Formats: sequence, C-alpha cells, structure tokens
Amino acid sequence: MANPSCNKTKAHRQGWVWWVVAVISCPCHLPLVIIFASGTTFGIFLHQYWVMLAVPVVILFCIAITKAMAPIEEQIDEQEPKLDGE
Repeated sequence: MANPSCNKTKAHRQGWVWWVVAVISCPCHLPLVIIFASGTTFGIFLHQYWVMLAVPVVILFCIAITKAMAPIEEQIDEQEPKLDGE
C-alpha cells in the first residue's frame, strides 16, 4: 500500500513539472523564440510555420495549466470547511 505522504510529494513534484512546461509552452513566448532564433535555420522554420506551431503549443499550454492546477485544487478542497448539510 502506498504511503499517503509519498503520494502528496509525488503530486506536488508533478505539479511543478507541469508549471515549468506551462511557462515554456506559453504562447506569448513564441514570438520571443522566433526573435532569438532569427538568423538560424530553426528561426526561419519558426518564422515560416508559426501558425502551424502555435496551435499545438496553445493546446500543450492548456493541458499543462490544467494539470498544474489539479494539485492546488485538491489542496483547496481539503482545506475548505464542510457544512453540516453536505
């Protein structure tokens, strides 16, 4: 049987990993990547196909935010006081 504190630690760690993925895949960073990669083959590829790349990046960002928020929402649910009628 798994240790509950170990599961919380694992969930906390996974939450941080998803936050890092969310920050990296944030759509607002795509223009910055294009600017910093200018003059390279990768930069040319990004410049030509930025719309095709933006859609998967936005989808990845949404998934990462959802997964990163899950441990926080669980913590909030645990800390909320329960009413007698519930």
